[in-house]
Amino acid sequence: MMQITELVQTIVRSRLREGAIALDATVGNGMDTLFLAECVGKTGMVFGCDIQPLEDAQQLITNHNCAAHVHLRQMSHEDLRSLVPEKFHGHLAAVMFNLGYKPHADKTLITHTASTLAALEAATALLAPNGIMSVVCYTGHAGGSEERDGVVTWAAQLEKSIWQIYHLQTLNQHHAPEALMFYKRR
Repeated sequence: MMQITELVQTIVRSRLREGAIALDATVGNGMDTLFLAECVGKTGMVFGCDIQPLEDAQQLITNHNCAAHVHLRQMSHEDLRSLVPEKFHGHLAAVMFNLGYKPHADKTLITHTASTLAALEAATALLAPNGIMSVVCYTGHAGGSEERDGVVTWAAQLEKSIWQIYHLQTLNQHHAPEALMFYKRR
């Protein structure tokens, strides 16, 4: 059975091309960063950030010969605009978020609703027309359900002539991750 993260990657992959620019807004261990780097190829560019140390992600990227076109910075995702050079604002093909905590790390360092909503707002301006944004929400930790609810409420208020939004969830599993997929029409 496909995990929600695999489903999200399948959908995002369908929208990415060689040479595209993408962003991993919550790098963690670097799995989505590597995925994006492989999708955009050596002529593309990937930016990524996380509040956690990035050594594991950087090592993963280096081991897969993607370091030349991946730019990582340890910082909060709410400051995305400063991570991506201004010349790329409005030109990103994809932005990915995995909310919660970094796997196999300090589980007290989590994403929070306020900073996540600020990051999502910034990401909407960074995306190109026809771009895609994914947000995977984990609800099995303290604050996770509240953050998911905040994201869903925020998403429901986006302009429908610009955004098409899908909410993917597994209905028969308690605390299964959920995903929101955002397509920017224009």
